Amino acid sequence: MWAETRWESKVKSVEPMRYHGAAMREALIEVRDNTKDPAIKAEAQFLSEEVGSYRFSICTVVWYDVLSAIQHVSKLMQFPNMHVDLAVNLLKKTEQGLQSYRASGFVTAQMAAKDICEEMNVEAVLKQKRLRSTKRHFSYESR
Repeated sequence: MWAETRWESKVKSVEPMRYHGAAMREALIEVRDNTKDPAIKAEAQFLSEEVGSYRFSICTVVWYDVLSAIQHVSKLMQFPNMHVDLAVNLLKKTEQGLQSYRASGFVTAQMAAKDICEEMNVEAVLKQKRLRSTKRHFSYESR
């Protein structure tokens, strides 16, 4: 039952972020405010900003939903009396479910992430990440 433990641990590791993100962010802010070490303060500040971002909330919701679906099928396929035709049908249904999630799941993930952001009192806006640009001091390409 190695796979059961592995999938279950993946789902359990994302679950606190999915359902208790506001409490985790508050704990990080408390660590930031109460520590004297500047490295810990900077790390707690960065993590609290990341956990409080709308993008991170969307990613957490999507990741949790996908892992939960895969874990469910994984557990069903581990039964000792599982037949190959049933396993193939389960995999096909999972594939169809993931494809339908691709079509409509992002919208539901956005709504769930908005609720999470409201709980944390942060703005639910996707911010543009700064793109890095490099200067070319000379041409790297040769003829």
